[in-house]
Amino acid sequence: MEKHNFFAHYIAGLWEGDGHADRKHQKYIAFTFHHKNLPLVHAIQHRLGGTIRHKQREHAVVLTLRKKETIDRFFSLIHNKLRTPKHADLQAFPQCPGHRDRSSPLTNAWFAGFFDADGSFHIRYTKERRDPRTTKIQTKHRIALRWSLEQRKWHPKTHESFLPLMETLGSCFELPVYERKHGTQTYWCLEMSSLKKMKAVIEYFDRFPLLSSKFLEYQDWKHVYVLLCQHQHLNDAGKAKILALKHGMNRNRRFFDWTHLPAEGFDG
Repeated sequence: MEKHNFFAHYIAGLWEGDGHADRKHQKYIAFTFHHKNLPLVHAIQHRLGGTIRHKQREHAVVLTLRKKETIDRFFSLIHNKLRTPKHADLQAFPQCPGHRDRSSPLTNAWFAGFFDADGSFHIRYTKERRDPRTTKIQTKHRIALRWSLEQRKWHPKTHESFLPLMETLGSCFELPVYERKHGTQTYWCLEMSSLKKMKAVIEYFDRFPLLSSKFLEYQDWKHVYVLLCQHQHLNDAGKAKILALKHGMNRNRRFFDWTHLPAEGFDG
C-alpha cells in the first residue's frame, strides 16, 4: 500500500469526523484535535501545511488551512474519498471534492481516520461484591470489552441523515445502529461487545492503523482481547494485567508513546 493512498483516505475520514470548513466565504479548512494529540497535529501540518492554534479552555488544538496552496493540497488528497453528508460543506469551494466514495469502508484507511475522530475503546472490570452479613453475591465479577462509534443524526445545513453511513459501517461489523442520547442531543451509535465480532475490527486496524493517541488505547484493548481469548482473565495474574491496562487507558493515560507515527513522515 502506498503511503500517499493511506494518508489521503485517512485525512478524508479524519476531516469528516473532526473537521469543519468555512462554508460562507470558502476561506479555510480546519481540523480539531484534543491537545494530547499535538505530535499527530505536527505530523499532519508537515504534510499539509497550515497553522496551529491552541484553545486552552477546551484542551483543544486546531489545525487551519488558509493559504491557497494548502487548501489545494487538501482537496487533491480527499478528491473522491469523502463518504458523509459533510461532502456538502465543500461544494462552494472553487476546488472540487469529487464524488462520494461508495466502496466498502474497510478497503482503505478512511475508517481509521473517521474512528480516530469519533470512536472509542473501553475495558469493563467489575469486581465481585458480597453482602457483608450473608456473603451473598450482590455484584458479579465481570470483565468485558466494548468498542463504540457515535455520529450526529443529520447534517445541520442540508438535514441529510448520517444513518445510511452508520448502517453501512454497521453492516461491515454485523452491528445494528442504535440511538443514544447525551443531554438534549441524540446520536447514531454503533457498539460492539462480542469477542467474535471484534476479530474483524482487529484485522482492519492492524492493516490500517490509527494515528492519534487512540492507537495506544487500541493496543491495550487488543491486549485484553488476547487475554480473554486465552481465558487468562480466569486467573489472578490475568485479572491483574487487565485491571492495570484499564487503569492506564483513556483519561488515565499519563505516558504517550508516538513511535507508531511514520518516522519518515507523510511525504509519500
